[in-house]
Amino acid sequence: MRLTAATLDAPNARELAAFYLRLLPGWQVWRGEDGPDWVHIRPPDGGTGLSFQTEPA
Repeated sequence: MRLTAATLDAPNARELAAFYLRLLPGWQVWRGEDGPDWVHIRPPDGGTGLSFQTEPA
């Protein structure tokens, strides 16, 4: 089994992803099948990334 990402819930997924992108130089948003309430970022080497899901609660 290969872990591709850890997922974090947030009131605003895009805002939290932008925060992590500032902390992790070189990481980029992965343009996959993300919806409006979902963002996935990954390191330049393609390793395990982080996903963010909008969850109002």
